[in-house]
Amino acid sequence: MQTVTDLIEAEEAAGTASTADVAQAEREAAQAAEQVTTLERRVVDGDEDVTPDEIEKAKSLRGFAKLRAQAIRGKAERTAHAAWLRRCDELRAEIEAYPGTSDKLAKLLAATEKAIVAFVAAVDERNQLIEGWRQRMQDLQVRHSTPLVPPASQGHIGLTDGGQVIAGRRRLEPVNFDQWIVSMLDRIRVAPAGGHPRPLRLDSHPGTGTREALYERLAQMDAAPAEPDPNLRFFRNKASGQVITLDAHALTATNAAGDNQYQRSIARGELVEISRKEAWGQ
Repeated sequence: MQTVTDLIEAEEAAGTASTADVAQAEREAAQAAEQVTTLERRVVDGDEDVTPDEIEKAKSLRGFAKLRAQAIRGKAERTAHAAWLRRCDELRAEIEAYPGTSDKLAKLLAATEKAIVAFVAAVDERNQLIEGWRQRMQDLQVRHSTPLVPPASQGHIGLTDGGQVIAGRRRLEPVNFDQWIVSMLDRIRVAPAGGHPRPLRLDSHPGTGTREALYERLAQMDAAPAEPDPNLRFFRNKASGQVITLDAHALTATNAAGDNQYQRSIARGELVEISRKEAWGQ
């Protein structure tokens, strides 16, 4: 099977040409064609100095210039395709050389969860303390306070319908942890100056499973691809060209009617078995 280098060398085997070369060849072809038109017009206008030889030579040059322009265009297309292949190959090499950061991301996400859990626990502890003070005020039958500072007649303490407890000039109220977390996520969503806002879907998730499985799935996203099972077989869908990988179980398992859809497709010629090398294209 040909490599990318083989394909590039094949495209450049006949030499290279640029867009400037194409433009020059097309100008020369246009000039040659114009020369024929000029000579023919002179004959029509009665110029007896134009000879048949001149016209035939001009037509021959016109034909040659046209063919040469076609050749230069083809060479330029092959040169451009070779350059495109080279850029693709460089991009492939860059991606394959990427060491990956998904393991780091999993650790950062785990640390984020730990921080959020600690935040929620601290919020709960604080809210329980405030609720305890509120309950004690209710047990003391402290009235709701409307002045900024509750009067001395009730010990400068009070509570409000909104959930606040008041002690002198100090007012404390419960914290809704979800509001603050959503606000924090919304700040992350806001893009840097000049950028587009990042999409934020709180109903989106990468799947179900345990906490450990979730982080392991993230950590393995950038892992180097494992060597495929040597027992796998590869098939190409004749209609779509899609390559399908099947193991022994997929090829032998049957439905309630004793039928295997893959074996049926193979028998019909809809799936054509190909080599491992063809399947991976390398």
